[in-house]
Amino acid sequence: MRTIIVLLFLVVSNCIQAQNKEAQNAIEKFFLAFHAKDTMTLKSLCDKKMILQTI
Repeated sequence: MRTIIVLLFLVVSNCIQAQNKEAQNAIEKFFLAFHAKDTMTLKSLCDKKMILQTI
C-alpha cells in the first residue's frame, strides 16, 4: 500500500513540476519579446481575447 502511495506521489509531483517549467518558459519568452518590442511574438503568446494597448 505504501509503495502505491509513494509512486502516486512521485507521478503527481513530476506532472506539477513539468507544468511549472512550461509556465516559466512562457513567461520568459513574453518578457524577452516585451523588452525587444516584438509585437508579433507578444501577440502569439497572449490569448486572442486579450487587448494589447499603449498608454
